[in-house]
Amino acid sequence: MTPVWLLTIYCALVLVGSLAGGWVRLIIDPTHTRLPMAVSFVAGLMLGIVLLHFLPDATNNYTRWIEQRHGCPAGCWRCFSPTLL
Repeated sequence: MTPVWLLTIYCALVLVGSLAGGWVRLIIDPTHTRLPMAVSFVAGLMLGIVLLHFLPDATNNYTRWIEQRHGCPAGCWRCFSPTLL
Protein backbone atom coordinates (compact mmCIF):
# COMPACT_ATOMS: atom_id res chain seq x y z
CA MET A 1 0.00 0.00 0.00
CA THR A 2 1.45 3.34 -1.01
CA PRO A 3 1.82 6.17 1.52
CA VAL A 4 -0.73 8.27 -0.37
CA TRP A 5 -3.43 5.59 0.01
CA LEU A 6 -2.54 5.06 3.64
CA LEU A 7 -2.81 8.80 4.31
CA THR A 8 -6.13 8.90 2.46
CA ILE A 9 -7.52 6.05 4.56
CA TYR A 10 -6.35 7.67 7.80
CA CYS A 11 -7.88 11.01 6.81
CA ALA A 12 -11.15 9.31 5.91
CA LEU A 13 -11.22 7.50 9.28
CA VAL A 14 -10.56 10.76 11.13
CA LEU A 15 -13.36 12.44 9.18
CA VAL A 16 -15.82 9.63 9.93
CA GLY A 17 -14.84 9.64 13.61
CA SER A 18 -15.26 13.40 13.85
CA LEU A 19 -18.67 13.30 12.20
CA ALA A 20 -19.75 10.40 14.41
CA GLY A 21 -18.69 12.34 17.50
CA GLY A 22 -20.76 15.30 16.36
CA TRP A 23 -23.79 13.13 15.65
CA VAL A 24 -23.64 11.59 19.12
CA ARG A 25 -24.52 15.03 20.51
CA LEU A 26 -27.68 15.03 18.43
CA ILE A 27 -28.68 11.49 19.41
CA ILE A 28 -27.88 11.55 23.13
CA ASP A 29 -28.96 14.55 25.19
CA PRO A 30 -25.95 15.51 27.36
CA THR A 31 -27.30 15.91 30.87
CA HIS A 32 -25.37 16.90 33.97
CA THR A 33 -24.43 13.26 34.55
CA ARG A 34 -23.76 12.09 31.00
CA LEU A 35 -21.45 14.92 29.95
CA PRO A 36 -18.88 14.47 32.76
CA MET A 37 -18.96 10.73 32.18
CA ALA A 38 -18.22 11.24 28.50
CA VAL A 39 -15.38 13.64 29.30
CA SER A 40 -13.96 11.16 31.82
CA PHE A 41 -14.20 8.35 29.26
CA VAL A 42 -12.31 10.37 26.64
CA ALA A 43 -9.67 11.44 29.19
CA GLY A 44 -9.17 7.83 30.25
CA LEU A 45 -8.94 6.72 26.65
CA MET A 46 -6.27 9.31 25.90
CA LEU A 47 -4.33 8.41 29.05
CA GLY A 48 -4.51 4.74 28.12
CA ILE A 49 -3.20 5.48 24.65
CA VAL A 50 -0.29 7.41 26.10
CA LEU A 51 0.64 4.78 28.66
CA LEU A 52 0.15 1.72 26.51
CA HIS A 53 1.42 3.01 23.18
CA PHE A 54 3.75 5.97 23.54
CA LEU A 55 5.43 5.30 26.88
CA PRO A 56 7.17 2.02 25.94
CA ASP A 57 8.55 3.63 22.81
CA ALA A 58 9.72 6.65 24.77
CA THR A 59 11.47 4.53 27.40
CA ASN A 60 13.12 2.46 24.68
CA ASN A 61 14.45 5.59 23.00
CA TYR A 62 15.56 7.02 26.36
CA THR A 63 17.53 3.91 27.31
CA ARG A 64 19.26 3.94 23.92
CA TRP A 65 20.04 7.62 24.43
CA ILE A 66 21.56 6.89 27.85
CA GLU A 67 23.61 3.98 26.48
CA GLN A 68 25.03 6.11 23.67
CA ARG A 69 25.90 9.03 25.95
CA HIS A 70 27.40 7.37 29.01
CA GLY A 71 29.85 10.25 29.39
CA CYS A 72 27.19 12.95 29.19
CA PRO A 73 27.35 14.20 32.81
CA ALA A 74 31.07 14.91 32.55
CA GLY A 75 30.61 16.58 29.19
CA CYS A 76 27.73 18.72 30.46
CA TRP A 77 29.80 19.71 33.48
CA ARG A 78 32.65 20.89 31.24
CA CYS A 79 30.27 22.65 28.88
CA PHE A 80 28.26 24.58 31.45
CA SER A 81 31.05 25.41 33.88
CA PRO A 82 34.13 26.31 31.80
CA THR A 83 35.56 28.55 34.50
CA LEU A 84 35.82 25.68 36.99
CA LEU A 85 37.97 23.48 34.77
